[in-house]
Amino acid sequence: MKVNVHNPGLFIEELVFQITPELVERYVALEYEIMAKELAKLQGFCGWQIWESKTNAGEVTSIYLWKDYESYKNIDQTWLFQKKNEIMESFGASNLIFIKAGHEVNRRYQRRSIQP
Repeated sequence: MKVNVHNPGLFIEELVFQITPELVERYVALEYEIMAKELAKLQGFCGWQIWESKTNAGEVTSIYLWKDYESYKNIDQTWLFQKKNEIMESFGASNLIFIKAGHEVNRRYQRRSIQP
């Protein structure tokens, strides 16, 4: 097993949403097509993960990984606002409730990881 030390570590952006449970798969597809795929073109973007709660039906957490906090802060806010609106228009605001942005109150950075 290899331990990787990340110094400085990746910045983690965490967004939590409540989705109409039967529409989670559709939301995941839209999140990828409209947001994650486009973010992947930006410098400093390192990856995307999406997690679905098994105990809270419809609760979805999107994790975006950035090279550093500065890369995250350099996102064009007008562009980002347009992408968020595109998701809302495509998905329907009544099917999507924003719960929290964990990174706003708890900035987290990857420090170590292991590979088998």
